[in-house]
Amino acid sequence: MITPLSFLLIATPLSAAGAGGLLGFAWMRHMYKQAQRKYVASKSLELSQQDARPQSKDLIGLLVRQAKVCALSESAQPSGESRACGAIKRWWDQQSVPLELKRSITPKAILRTSLMLASVFGALGCLIGCMFTAELACVGLVLGFLGGFSAPFRAVAQTAQQHRDQLEAQLPEMLEVISLGMRSGLSFDRSFQLYAEHFEGVLAADCASAQRMWTMGLLSREEALRDLATSYHSAAFERTVEAMIRALRFGLSMSKVLEEAAAQARAMYRSRIEEQVAKAPVKMMIPTGVLILPAMLLLVLGPVLLELMQGF
Repeated sequence: MITPLSFLLIATPLSAAGAGGLLGFAWMRHMYKQAQRKYVASKSLELSQQDARPQSKDLIGLLVRQAKVCALSESAQPSGESRACGAIKRWWDQQSVPLELKRSITPKAILRTSLMLASVFGALGCLIGCMFTAELACVGLVLGFLGGFSAPFRAVAQTAQQHRDQLEAQLPEMLEVISLGMRSGLSFDRSFQLYAEHFEGVLAADCASAQRMWTMGLLSREEALRDLATSYHSAAFERTVEAMIRALRFGLSMSKVLEEAAAQARAMYRSRIEEQVAKAPVKMMIPTGVLILPAMLLLVLGPVLLELMQGF
């Protein structure tokens, strides 16, 4: 039987979660309409032209779309949001994500997306918990809020890890292609452009973006190459780029430098793969000991235990 106290314990968090969700949805809708009105009034097509690629429907695509909304809204942000954005900006600068995402996503977009997902998943967790007990409703509210708030950060960290892995796999190929082009009589810019245009992968796309930056005069060639190396947060790649810049500045033999760097990068990639292969048996011990070994022991010792129990 439901007592007034239990009904109050269930209805209070449910009402708070529903009110919070409605307020968050109304706030997001108001901000979107305000940004849309400003966009129509200014008649600026810059943001829609700078990224003509189809956007994904995952969290990264949601962050990109939210960054556009934040860029269109020119309202002043509160001091608390400014402090939070400062902390997120320091974290965001340390992430090795592609250059296109680095220029598209802003810390303010990450913060607003985290708060939006936290409110949605917190309300869902509270609703699911209310189906059982009031304690589970509170637990579901807290877990949903924490899971939704950390979802964009986990998505960015996963993207950064994939970005670093692709760099290690594609860096030797890039260095060898540029070295081969320069041995054939091409300039560094032309060899770099050939790799960016005729090869697929994240590194080729980042190389094309960096070359567009110095071709259009937005950055010098040295600055664009350093930005490319900094976006990966790889010490080996940064050393290679610095060697390339020194060779271009002082007129040294570029092909020899690139061949040595490609050999070192390939050896590092091979050693990392061998290390992962060596760790695989150790990682397999956990599911073996937790899942397979108890089932085998139960299968072997089960009849013996049953006979002993019947004897007693």
